[in-house]
Amino acid sequence: EKFLTLALFFVVSMFYVFLSERLRIDAQLSNEILEQNRVSEVMVEMTRSLSSSLKTDDVLLAIASRLSEFLEADECSIVRMHSRTAVAQVLVDAFNPAARGRKLDLSDYPELQKAYDLRSLVFAPHSNPKGIIALPMMSNESVLGLIYVRCSGIGETLSASMSRFLE
Repeated sequence: EKFLTLALFFVVSMFYVFLSERLRIDAQLSNEILEQNRVSEVMVEMTRSLSSSLKTDDVLLAIASRLSEFLEADECSIVRMHSRTAVAQVLVDAFNPAARGRKLDLSDYPELQKAYDLRSLVFAPHSNPKGIIALPMMSNESVLGLIYVRCSGIGETLSASMSRFLE
């Protein structure tokens, strides 16, 4: 009788472990699906914005605005890189229209410099005081510009789907 009780306890314990793991996996998949839905919605909004205007400034402002909303950013700007001089100039700032035309010294923005040099996404979650995402805008092999996002709500890592979306 004790053996059967112990065996039953073991089976119930194994079932609980299996069920717990299954629920954890289901919750993770559910979160990934929700993130994919958010990304899809933003992509649709950006596509609508892009197709509604032929003015470059309007398109860039729409991109910066949508990104800042989506990422709950504290700062979001698009910076143009002059390839011959490597001078950066703010084209659009979602939160500060007066920043348009301001020249940036990339040594003051190491994440932008790194994204420019590496020609890839740079994610710095622990930059003081807020996390930073820097992303080059490429044409062929040239960096035409950079997207700069500063967020206080950035997590420790970027999911694969979020990285794909940003790139």
